[in-house]
Amino acid sequence: MTAMHMLPPHEPATFCTLDRTFTAIAPQLPPSLVPPGALDRVLAVTRQLPAALTRFAYLECRLAANDPQVDVIFDINDEGKLIIAGRNRVIGLPKRLLEHPKWRGIREFCGLWMNPALPLLNAIRSIWLEFDLDGPPSDVPVPGVFVRFEGGTYQETSISESEKLLILRDVVLPVLLDRPVETAMQTHMRRAVEHLPPGAQLTEAGVMLQRSVDSLRLCFRNLPEDHISDYLISIGWDGDLAALSTTLKTFSQPAPPGRTRPMQVGYLDVDVGRAVHGTVGLEYFMETGWQQLVRGVPEKIWLDRLVDAGLCTPEKRDGLLTWPGYSHASFAHEVWPSIVLRHVNHVKLALVPGRALIAKAYLYFFHRYYQRAINGDGSVWKRSSSETSTNRPSLS
Repeated sequence: MTAMHMLPPHEPATFCTLDRTFTAIAPQLPPSLVPPGALDRVLAVTRQLPAALTRFAYLECRLAANDPQVDVIFDINDEGKLIIAGRNRVIGLPKRLLEHPKWRGIREFCGLWMNPALPLLNAIRSIWLEFDLDGPPSDVPVPGVFVRFEGGTYQETSISESEKLLILRDVVLPVLLDRPVETAMQTHMRRAVEHLPPGAQLTEAGVMLQRSVDSLRLCFRNLPEDHISDYLISIGWDGDLAALSTTLKTFSQPAPPGRTRPMQVGYLDVDVGRAVHGTVGLEYFMETGWQQLVRGVPEKIWLDRLVDAGLCTPEKRDGLLTWPGYSHASFAHEVWPSIVLRHVNHVKLALVPGRALIAKAYLYFFHRYYQRAINGDGSVWKRSSSETSTNRPSLS
């Protein structure tokens, strides 16, 4: 298998860096969720990347007291993969990144992703790059990589679950890990997909390259809550069933006031490797769209449950309530001014063996440029680029 021709590694003479995008939205960041020290670490990573790499980013915020860690995640689609693959003749990654073995794998993957002779082009909608920031970032920060097979929470899948497994086994993982997939991991991957109840889907999968890479995270949607326990048992999960049951009973509930749908698990995250690991993620989605931008987060009562359970401080809950909105900004790497949209996308509850339940919130922002169009009755904002449908990474 041969990757598409790529340009040689280069160090761009000058380019606008991604930290300037984050600096522009910094005034809207709730300090209870993103304290100055955490923001400094985000800026230290984004300062090493071109601003044109992404329009869509997440900040993963811990909600417990005395846990200020904030990780950063970027969505990479058509523009970004050109840059990473070395096929943008003006903008590129710094040479020190491209010379790192893990980044070489990411670069090779993006080249394969663009190859029309391979199945990746239409099968993978985008990838996520996640940077863990539990300490000062290194000179060459290494991200986790997640491939997204689905276009959004409610968009139809384009390929079968068995095809997704083949792509992961034969292309994605060998390139990113720089070795064949171990037989045990293949077995657990296959079992995790084959035991899905009807209608459930594998939506994303990824490896945390900056950590031990002996496990793969599989992210499933449309898995009925009354099937979750039986499903996990069927694939060999030996985690705490009592804690899982208690968590579901506490946080899954009918639609709270102001919300149209019940609060239920939107995504189930499972880690597989030589075994099925005990960690499980339960992701609860907020109702986003213009309603959240204008009216705020409708799930306040549900967030109050997190506070009552000791999983979130009142200050961080209040920070979540103040984040949504929109603003206008001018970015140095964009010709047109931009509108920046801010949402609270979801909260993840992680059951980790030997630890108390962990809650994390995902703040996302997306910017797109616009032009002012003048009508007879005044001015309106006219889109010049399309906004992707609801996205979300499934992360640690």
